[in-house]
Amino acid sequence: MNAHRVFVAKRLQDQVQTNEVQRSAALLGGFLSVADETGLPLRILEIGASAGLNQLWDRYRYELGPHRWGESEDGPLLATDWSGPAPALGARVRVESRRACDLSPIDLSEPEERRRLEAFIWPDQPERRERFLRAADAAVEAGVRVERASALPWLEARLGERVTGVATVLFHSVMWLYLDREQRRGIRMLMDVVGESSESDRPLAWLRMEAKDFETCELRLRVWPTGDDRLLGTCGFHGQSVEWIG
Repeated sequence: MNAHRVFVAKRLQDQVQTNEVQRSAALLGGFLSVADETGLPLRILEIGASAGLNQLWDRYRYELGPHRWGESEDGPLLATDWSGPAPALGARVRVESRRACDLSPIDLSEPEERRRLEAFIWPDQPERRERFLRAADAAVEAGVRVERASALPWLEARLGERVTGVATVLFHSVMWLYLDREQRRGIRMLMDVVGESSESDRPLAWLRMEAKDFETCELRLRVWPTGDDRLLGTCGFHGQSVEWIG
């Protein structure tokens, strides 16, 4: 014990960090909705991204109950219990760019960091571990990088970059509860201001998968310039089941 005292003491100061790639099974429908409605390539921004595994949602294969999407063999297969109609599976999807931030990002190219993230997976969940390992390999291969930054100032800088011809999509999953009240308020105000100045050739979308209660998340989407906010569905915290409204 004494031989590892310094290492253990340092690790006890770190927060628990997870990055559940299965959440992409729920988020997929939201991205497809934005692509279908705008007809534009997507500029992806993620806050609270951890290791950035959900940045590559378009490179995974999905079994949404009876519905199928994606053909890539590089990443994991994400299968989920699905109820309700199919999302916009026929939407033409092209991701123009991806950027992400986190207060304590994990670099999966570092073996120690990768093992630490893997250690937060419960030992009686071998399928979850297999999904993580496949997604981690895909992230390293793709060169996924998560910037070390606080959500609000990072987002202010990114949304200050006016990009025409793409739909900018802010998304996050199960991270809102970790933000303090001022950051939440600041992000809401920022999205309203930027959204009101958006136009059809540079729309803004806000896709959120966040807690409704202790067992369920709501999947919500708001798209400007109309600014309409709607409930797309509900899901489990790890995306293991989805009830789609659309």
